Amino acid sequence: MINVVHIERNEDVRELVSFGLDQDGEFHLRQYKSLDEAIEECSEDFRPDLVVTAYTQFITPSCNAPARACHQAWEDAKVIYLTAEARPGIHEILMDHGVVDIITKPFDPMDLPQRLKSFFQEKRSN
Repeated sequence: MINVVHIERNEDVRELVSFGLDQDGEFHLRQYKSLDEAIEECSEDFRPDLVVTAYTQFITPSCNAPARACHQAWEDAKVIYLTAEARPGIHEILMDHGVVDIITKPFDPMDLPQRLKSFFQEKRSN
């Protein structure tokens, strides 16, 4: 099983992610509305392999703050942003700050499991 923490305020997006990953059967998913809630409620016995989080929910002066906070809480987790942000160059900036992938909304929830598996497999081989 691949442990995934999904952080997203929007209930519809949480449902799409849950639907896509539940159909696959290889994911253990925990969903939270905020990073603080995720850090507080994730127990020691659940260490995420992947953290999928909305980029736009974080209002910070530094675009790497969410990834940095996730890495501090879960040292080995790979961070993937879900975002509606599609300005030229923004994906490259985010990737330079420790994010392993950016999934642009809208996305197909049925494609999500394979995309996440590729990063989990990459993590295991490193």
